[in-house]
Amino acid sequence: MLLLILSSRSLKTYQRKLFFSGGTLRFNRIEYEVAALKQITKTDLIDFFNEYVNVGAPKRKSLSLQVFGSSHSSQLKAEKVDPIEPNVVQIEDIFCFRRSCPLYQSFKGDFGHLKAHNAEHQ
Repeated sequence: MLLLILSSRSLKTYQRKLFFSGGTLRFNRIEYEVAALKQITKTDLIDFFNEYVNVGAPKRKSLSLQVFGSSHSSQLKAEKVDPIEPNVVQIEDIFCFRRSCPLYQSFKGDFGHLKAHNAEHQ
């Protein structure tokens, strides 16, 4: 029992270190996000929509997922796999993929990406 308690404590300490070192703990996160949102203009929002969201937008991306349960693994292996198209990215490590996406990254308080975006549109 003591070993279990000690191992759970060390795991929690390790997780805390990862949490703090990753920069995800930000007590004033809301203030930073509000400040960043206040910099966005209606024109910026419309430009973003036309470039990334609108049907036929030049930088529009889509994500298609197939999830198989363990009981379907034999069917999956037997299924013929089509060759991957050149512009298709197969995600092998979902955690790394999530961390590479801006939505899941920690907001570290620097507005560099917004300043660069605003400089392009002025």
